[in-house]
Amino acid sequence: MPRNLRVEALLDAVPAEAKVLDLGCVQHSAEKASNEDWVHGELYDIADEVVGVDYERKEVEKLREQGYNVIHGDVEELDLDDTFDVVVAGELIEHLSNVGNFLDSVRDHLRPEGEFIMTTPNPWAFHRFKQAAFGEVYSNEEHTCWFDERTLTQVLDRHEFEVNEVIQVKASDPGITRLLYDVGLRTIGGTSLLVKARVAQ
Repeated sequence: MPRNLRVEALLDAVPAEAKVLDLGCVQHSAEKASNEDWVHGELYDIADEVVGVDYERKEVEKLREQGYNVIHGDVEELDLDDTFDVVVAGELIEHLSNVGNFLDSVRDHLRPEGEFIMTTPNPWAFHRFKQAAFGEVYSNEEHTCWFDERTLTQVLDRHEFEVNEVIQVKASDPGITRLLYDVGLRTIGGTSLLVKARVAQ
């Protein structure tokens, strides 16, 4: 099985010994805890302190029983009475009902020099066009929206964030999309966007 390059990119962006808030930490099922590419589990090897939040109550309870520091909560209405060096949200924003409320929650939980690091699927990835051409438009049934670099920058700006960097993440699986990335066509060769942002000063 190929390495998950999106997960690697996300983890590489997290500074060592930081206090990290991981939003949407379950990633659908507590069974992910046994996977090498489960972001929340990998964060414990990097960060000084990790707190996870997820809406899936039963899955959160299972993870707590395994010793993980996770709590049940709604990321769109979060009030932990705490702040963090880094807030992480891997492939989460596209699942939400109210992106604005979510970004306000993130902002309220960041320390003054803290960083928000998130990923979301790239809508312009070549394989999506290929699927559409054959009438096989792929869209996760739990997704509510798509974002690209321009729309993400706009919505982050509206909620008092300043984007520091946007990275197109290379496809983990070999194929045309990955080849396009390798020859420099990263807008259609990346499968996910990784965004780093800070609260605007």
